[in-house]
Amino acid sequence: LRPTSASVILVDNGNGSGPVQLDRQISVVTGSGDPLSLGVGWAAGFTFSGRILNAVTPCNGSTDDSVNIQNAINSVAGSGGIVQLPGGTCRLANSLTMRSNVVLQGAGIDVTTLRYESNYPIYSQGSDLVGLRDFTLVNAGTTQEGPIWKQNTRSFFQRIKIDMGT
Repeated sequence: LRPTSASVILVDNGNGSGPVQLDRQISVVTGSGDPLSLGVGWAAGFTFSGRILNAVTPCNGSTDDSVNIQNAINSVAGSGGIVQLPGGTCRLANSLTMRSNVVLQGAGIDVTTLRYESNYPIYSQGSDLVGLRDFTLVNAGTTQEGPIWKQNTRSFFQRIKIDMGT
């Protein structure tokens, strides 16, 4: 198939009734393989997986890291990329807003911790090719709210631990 924003797909389940048009159009994207090892065909769209930006932030548990991390997310959103967080405890005094074509990646589920103090530590709505991987998210505030992740396409959570404090 060639890349297109709208392909009509016919499916046949072999019961003799013949092919039927799929009830929705699908997008065919360029790329091949599964660069992030997600195990799904649409992962081939993460063609930017080789572009990694190391977030310049201390993640020492006391300094607010949210502005530095948000700046890194914003800087790779246009061309796409992975924002790599260092090991340690990243303090989030403000919510992070994810963008299309961005993966936020820690150094490991038990190596990088995002300790959030405000409601909704990570927000993503209407984004495409967006994901979170390899970190722990811990609520350090007084309310029990978690990430908001809605109406995104080709999105994922991979090796994420969430402790909402409940």
